[in-house]
Amino acid sequence: MSGAEQPPVNLTGTWSGAVKLPTGEALPFVLHLTHAGDAVQGALEGIDGGGDTAIADGRVGGDVVRFQCVRRIA
Repeated sequence: MSGAEQPPVNLTGTWSGAVKLPTGEALPFVLHLTHAGDAVQGALEGIDGGGDTAIADGRVGGDVVRFQCVRRIA
């Protein structure tokens, strides 16, 4: 590995953040991810006691992570 090359990143673990809603409110979230090769699997933790929601189509390419997770927010 040359000095300019970086070792691959492993995204496995627990990640947290917030999504800004159109109302301006920040909705916190927690993701539990497992990363192997270019695939990412995991779940979005339930909000306010709701059940977890599995992520789908998780992929890593370069410095981009993509996945889908559909959750109804009442």
